[in-house]
Amino acid sequence: MSDYGIVYYKDIESRKIEWLLYPYIPYGKITLVPGAPGEGKATFILSLLSILSTGGTLPSSDVSVSGNAIYQNTEDDSANIIKPRLERHAADCSKICFISKQNDAVQTLRCFSSAKITANLWSAGTIIT
Repeated sequence: MSDYGIVYYKDIESRKIEWLLYPYIPYGKITLVPGAPGEGKATFILSLLSILSTGGTLPSSDVSVSGNAIYQNTEDDSANIIKPRLERHAADCSKICFISKQNDAVQTLRCFSSAKITANLWSAGTIIT
């Protein structure tokens, strides 16, 4: 039996997008930050994650934000690059996670499908925020 079915849009209730950083990063959605190495993608995101995880105020704003996040990175190692950088940004690492392959000694996931991400999010009761 298939887990898939047909859903008509007449049965979907429209809702407004809530933004963490308008108009770039919405709450509850996957956000990709593409760019060449060395352009500051990780620095920007890790700084934003620090603000989000500690209940800080967004740059150029008086808006305070707080929440959990999944940070998936395919370029950098989680133990010797990402975690130390999160610590330097004074992030609350108990509110930031990544999806890892079970029994993966390196604790990185280089290749995954959206179906696997969705399954992991639902099984963990986590929504990207």
